[in-house]
Amino acid sequence: PYAQAGRRSPDRMPRLLDCFRDVLEWTREQFPDRGIVTGGRSMGGRAASLLEAEERGAAGLALLNYPLVGVRANATAAPRTGHWPQLTVPVLFVHGTRDRLLPTALFEESLPLLGGSASVTVHVVESADHGFAVPRSTGRSAAEVHREVGEALARWVVAAVGPSAIGTV
Repeated sequence: PYAQAGRRSPDRMPRLLDCFRDVLEWTREQFPDRGIVTGGRSMGGRAASLLEAEERGAAGLALLNYPLVGVRANATAAPRTGHWPQLTVPVLFVHGTRDRLLPTALFEESLPLLGGSASVTVHVVESADHGFAVPRSTGRSAAEVHREVGEALARWVVAAVGPSAIGTV
């Protein structure tokens, strides 16, 4: 809703969750016999994971650049994982090695919290930051990085969820 309204600041999480619910409800009505993969990038992925932990029903969860810590988080801030034990669907994480909102060591420590998931897949994009941007020195274009992310997502959907899933990322 905030993007549609032309605002740069995102809505609060309750409003984002309501929007996700509306999209999922519409998608389920349109495709009643298909599995739905939900997820998103950064806060959108966090919202999708919170909703899945609360209401369940997705065939899988694709989290691109999951914000494990907040932008203003200090070194002692708790990771955003309180709902992870309730996730029971296959989960894909795609993130860059330079993503400051997903510190590698903290992420690796937190992964066991997803023990209830059917499976967890991690795809790491070398040199990418939280927006999937890479330094020019890598020689990779934004299109190449985005293609890598898209291909990782497509492979995961087919392998973990099945080719008949509907992606709503």
